[in-house]
Amino acid sequence: MKNLLYIFLMIIVLGACTKDDGNYDYIEPGEVDFTAIPDEVNAVLGENLSIAGDIKTNAKLDDLEFLWYTETQWDNEAGYGTIHGKDTLSTEKDLNITVTLKPGNDISLRYLVYNNKLNVRYEKNIKVTVTTAFSKGWGFITDKGNATDYSFIAELQDTVYYKDAISAIDGELVKGKGIKLSYNWSRWDNYSYANILTETGGSYYDAFSLKKIQDFMDLWNSTSYLQLPFTGAFMDFNAFDLGQPFMMANGMLYPKEGDLMEDNYWELPVEGDYEITGPMFASANERTIFFDSKNRRYVYLKTAWDVDVWTIRNFTLTNPETYPFDPANVNKDLIWATNNVPFGEWVGEYPICSAVCKDADGKFYMQLFMDDWDEGFTPLAEEELPAGMVDDNSVFASNGDFPYNYISKGNAIHRFNRNTKVFESNYITDLEGTITDMCTDTYGERLAVVIDNGAGSKVVFYDTQTEQRIGKAYESTDKIIDIKYKNDI
Repeated sequence: MKNLLYIFLMIIVLGACTKDDGNYDYIEPGEVDFTAIPDEVNAVLGENLSIAGDIKTNAKLDDLEFLWYTETQWDNEAGYGTIHGKDTLSTEKDLNITVTLKPGNDISLRYLVYNNKLNVRYEKNIKVTVTTAFSKGWGFITDKGNATDYSFIAELQDTVYYKDAISAIDGELVKGKGIKLSYNWSRWDNYSYANILTETGGSYYDAFSLKKIQDFMDLWNSTSYLQLPFTGAFMDFNAFDLGQPFMMANGMLYPKEGDLMEDNYWELPVEGDYEITGPMFASANERTIFFDSKNRRYVYLKTAWDVDVWTIRNFTLTNPETYPFDPANVNKDLIWATNNVPFGEWVGEYPICSAVCKDADGKFYMQLFMDDWDEGFTPLAEEELPAGMVDDNSVFASNGDFPYNYISKGNAIHRFNRNTKVFESNYITDLEGTITDMCTDTYGERLAVVIDNGAGSKVVFYDTQTEQRIGKAYESTDKIIDIKYKNDI
């Protein structure tokens, strides 16, 4: 009997030591596990968005209720903190909707599961980025005689070319002969705008849908002071972040204070002895730099946050002879200028700006300078460009992430290294036709080149590191006036 008892106990012990292959991923009663649901999703405006509500729970389905909703927040303009807005999308377990959400990357999608038996709720936060066909890609404006249109090479899963998009969507062309295209993102309403300037004014549009918002001249109060045509404008991202919007006409500067051309200010011309004839300027820290072609000097204006935005100011160096050039006495004509922010190289905390000038002997020079926070202008270099590599028809582009400026002549592109000050001739030479415009993407990886092909234009692309042609060419039956890259915002 005692032996039988020992055998029985050994069986129990051996059974207890046997490996248990069971599932130990237990869930507490009523708890919800959202592991199978993504943390981020991408959506396209007007298309379907489906997210399976694949939760893990031991609660009965009849005891659960579901809610999909979005939550947005923005600063109260009155200064009383943050306002939160919520919008219900669905009360089904799985989300399946047509996307009508505002384009952008600031959308918080919440999936709420409520256990009505236990009176407990669980939530999962999902970041949603909503794009449109016009969210990211290359936009350009084209000449329609005394009117202007806008086309877009969209970068979705497949590259799609939307030709004459504004007239197709808005039903009419932009009035006036086109001058400049720019994009800006408004920090106040977290939205993106496309600005199309023409000689008679132009318009600005919702950059995501191309819905027209307003004509610029509808926002102009002091028309009695204005002498058309417009010759340029400064309305891109940097104008709003580092300076303020300006428009140019008859050599005069017209500040347009406020958020995106608000109409509650008078646009009196800036005072002083100067002449600004075109979009030849660079923006830097809390001021906007221009080139006064009448006196051949660099000048600047304070930003809209300053009390006095109406007076031209000079740059004065203590010992100008110790610098490569004197901004107050350039003694050359400015051909092109640009800033290399927000994605460019900096000296300490200050951005580098580039310019190309021409002297009385027909020689061209590359100027580099720095603008600091204390109203200083520091010339860094003035390098003569090789003879025969630049002419009056050359176009220029600056790479904000790699230290290069691109210079065209005829059907060839040369490159200037801002770090080494070395000019590299014949960087790209396999182009067919005269180059009329160039532009890099946001991160400097691709260079878009506009080529005159007779009656119209075409756009081709190059990898800036391999110098190889990429993708296909995009034809336009009209002349392309200006091309810009638009990022997701």
